[in-house]
Amino acid sequence: MHYRQRCTQSVLQGLAANNDQILELSDYIHGTAYLQAVNNGKIGDDDTASDVWIYIWVFLNCSPDSCYKKHNVMIGGIIPGPKKPKNLDLFLYRGLHHVSAVMKEGLVIWDGVLKQQITSDIDLAFVTAQGPGIAFVSGLVGHSGRYDCRIYCPMPGRNKPGTGHYYPANLKPTDYTGGAASTHDDIKVAHILKSSAQDKIAERLVENLAKVGSSRGPTEYKKNQVQIGIAKPSILAGLSSNHILGIPASFPLDSMHHLLLNIPDLFFPLWRGTMPCEAGDNKSSWDFAVFQNLQIWRQHGAAVEATRPYLPGSFDHPPRNPAEKISSGYKAVEYGNYLYGLGPAQFYSLLPLKYWTHLCKLVCAVRLLSQHIIKSTEVVNAHKLLLEFVAEFEELYYQRKTARLHYVRQSVH
Repeated sequence: MHYRQRCTQSVLQGLAANNDQILELSDYIHGTAYLQAVNNGKIGDDDTASDVWIYIWVFLNCSPDSCYKKHNVMIGGIIPGPKKPKNLDLFLYRGLHHVSAVMKEGLVIWDGVLKQQITSDIDLAFVTAQGPGIAFVSGLVGHSGRYDCRIYCPMPGRNKPGTGHYYPANLKPTDYTGGAASTHDDIKVAHILKSSAQDKIAERLVENLAKVGSSRGPTEYKKNQVQIGIAKPSILAGLSSNHILGIPASFPLDSMHHLLLNIPDLFFPLWRGTMPCEAGDNKSSWDFAVFQNLQIWRQHGAAVEATRPYLPGSFDHPPRNPAEKISSGYKAVEYGNYLYGLGPAQFYSLLPLKYWTHLCKLVCAVRLLSQHIIKSTEVVNAHKLLLEFVAEFEELYYQRKTARLHYVRQSVH
């Protein structure tokens, strides 16, 4: 339980010795929001930082190799199925009410290492869930809204005509016939990044939440929801602001679902030619759909399966033949080993060069960011590659066509 304290002191010493630069990143302790909370005195040496799932508690004072083991994971509550709850706050309230009380009073505990009694505050670091789940807790409108980013960045989406769904396309379609709210000019990612600092986002969230709350009736409320991207106040707003990283800073991105499920669920339908083809588009123009040819797809699947004897056991679950198994329970770890491990070699002679090069930028960035310890120079390099990947995805696949707006999912960004 002294892991967080030791590592925090080490990071602070490193910052002092390296002109406030972090040379390597390996855990949440290196995060800006966390270090700011430490410097501001919100998180003290004896406090307990925690990470909330739906619905378990994980104690981040323990090291990464032990905090997720069963004996260190505490059950917070059970949310029954089979249908999703209409009001998730009803299930979270009891646990958070108890946490709120402890935040106000502190928890007197015995430190077995120091052999003394200490008072530990509970600091809520993160609430983690996949995209639809986190919208229940954050109070934001979710992945289909005009402002659909889970960290409430200021990038507006573009409405697909005839639907209520918005897509986060940077480039303005050349043939758009929808409403004026979606005809804004091309979005500059650099401008969005400058407006996405946590303090600026938090200020905008508070200001816009007040606008939603001042709605004079259901009609105006729904209109404000769409225009502002907020459905309700987050239940976390009821906790002490001195003991949470903030809203939406406490809702980090979900890299597991993002990289191992959402990204494959986008690219394989494109490459196999199974993505919906809408009016104004034609599959004959899909030069990226190389696996529409079933013979090529089956040969490729057999080649992937043939790599199994050469993958070490530490790779957990080697990918099965995707031509036979990808539609029936292909596991996240299989997608990871397939797309980001074998992908650059397996797709080299199949995808046209421009699409293969584009994919390699994503693979390189993911490999860098998936390391246990990441050098700060590698983070910068990965960020550069991802920005190029996003821009090139729209140019290569979406091509400013309204009929292809549904290609530009939130996972692309």
